[in-house]
Amino acid sequence: MVTISSVLEDIQLLDAESRAMVVEILKKRQIEERRDEIARSAEQSLSEYREGKLKPDTAEVSCPEMSLRKSKLNGKDYYQRKATLSKWI
Repeated sequence: MVTISSVLEDIQLLDAESRAMVVEILKKRQIEERRDEIARSAEQSLSEYREGKLKPDTAEVSCPEMSLRKSKLNGKDYYQRKATLSKWI
């Protein structure tokens, strides 16, 4: 049976450049897996929407924290809002 510990021990035997490559490959694979997961979720949501199982909502209803952020920004001038929004993006 392969364990995390045995895999790490094997990776440690590689030279530094090869270990860095392993890290990059794993990062890219995780990104691809997440993209696939998001795509599957989007396809399922679209399918449910087309079947009438979902109804459209505003961003404030779907994402209440956006409403909260928006209300916090209402008292600030344009440049303060822009600076604050850029931190969230």
